[in-house]
Amino acid sequence: MKTNRHLVVFIVLIGAMLAPINSTMIAVGLPIIADSLQQSLGMTTWVVTLYLIAMAVVQPISGRLGDIFGSSKMFIGGLGLFLLASVGCAFSFSLWWLIVCRVLQALGGACMTPNVSALFRRITPPEQLGKVFSWFGLGMGAGAAIGPILGSVLIQLWGWRSIFWVNVPIGLIALVTAIFFLPKFETDRSQSVDGLGALYLGIILSLFVLITQSGFPWYTNLILLVILVIATFLFIRQEKRRDQPLVDFSLFKRLPFTGGDLSILISNCIMYSTLLSVPFVLESELNIPAKSSGFILFFFSLSMSFFTWLGGQKAEKWGKRRLVLLSFSISGLALILYIGFFAFHSLAYVIVSLLIGGLGAGIGLTAIQVLTLEAVPKHVAGIASGINMTFRYIGSIIGTMFLSVLSYSVPLFIVLILFSIMGLFVAYIFFKPSIRLAGDHD
Repeated sequence: MKTNRHLVVFIVLIGAMLAPINSTMIAVGLPIIADSLQQSLGMTTWVVTLYLIAMAVVQPISGRLGDIFGSSKMFIGGLGLFLLASVGCAFSFSLWWLIVCRVLQALGGACMTPNVSALFRRITPPEQLGKVFSWFGLGMGAGAAIGPILGSVLIQLWGWRSIFWVNVPIGLIALVTAIFFLPKFETDRSQSVDGLGALYLGIILSLFVLITQSGFPWYTNLILLVILVIATFLFIRQEKRRDQPLVDFSLFKRLPFTGGDLSILISNCIMYSTLLSVPFVLESELNIPAKSSGFILFFFSLSMSFFTWLGGQKAEKWGKRRLVLLSFSISGLALILYIGFFAFHSLAYVIVSLLIGGLGAGIGLTAIQVLTLEAVPKHVAGIASGINMTFRYIGSIIGTMFLSVLSYSVPLFIVLILFSIMGLFVAYIFFKPSIRLAGDHD
């Protein structure tokens, strides 16, 4: 089958960009949404937290479904659900209705993201995979970068509901073109979905968030911790019993795949902690109001987007393992500079530090994705991508946990520096050139 690779990349990029745009837009609108729906800000943050949990749980399932029914069908279905949920969010009359619709948005987004990666893996020669993912990374990063600014403008002009209405025209264009132009591939209908494993995974992640962020008394957290350990045991036993598990633990025997999952978890934890903590630091140390911090964080997102693209373009020439090592090294340097926010009350210093942080976050991101997918055969690209995306969102959840426990303080950045050192260790050990890739056997 002849496939116009550039057209496919363009179509899925339009649809996939909606998720990061909407995620960063709603972060800007949370205080206003809380006031409008007469809820506390603490309660309203569940709009974000449950979105992250749903994304983390559903992506391995949608990756498996993509392997069974086709990545294109899953992308189209996910985009359609995302659009319907966006309309539901815009009509929200209560916080609980908004939370339900946001979870549905997450389900739609989770159906798109791993299947985008699987599509790229199927239509792209191995030597071109880095360049394709570089454009994908650029688009996703740009979406995250413009989200706060676009959200601020829309909310000021038409209110918070407009941040959901803006998805509809963009999404419809992507949906119509996807229906007509996305390629169809042979699929394996003999595979099945592990529903019980998905239930256990959802319980594990939900309990993890409750323990770390709820503020329950210690004895309540102890009970939840015991339930978490039991659920984890049941999940592992369920997955080992299944012929076609939700999380195929045999994939983790491939060191580059395991390294890619750990690397994306560490990278996303550092990035998410930065994006969430810097606005508080700016407000407390430089007296910059939170509503203006989105414009300053734009420098981080812009830098990350550009260097994600550049890293993908140069991945083969510069070496993917080298780029990942460079990424964690620069991220560690940036985190040291962030500690200077508490001493050097200079906006210029903040902007330069965030530009360096964006460089560290972006330069190795595409290399991590390519190394992960290269490590597995093409016919399991969907489930492999879903697992990788789940690790990405677990990293985000851990980042929010660090912020809730350590607040926006020097100890937070010290812990993140240790994480960047851990990332260096993972990249050095798991991405050794001598390790043979799965693609050699495809």
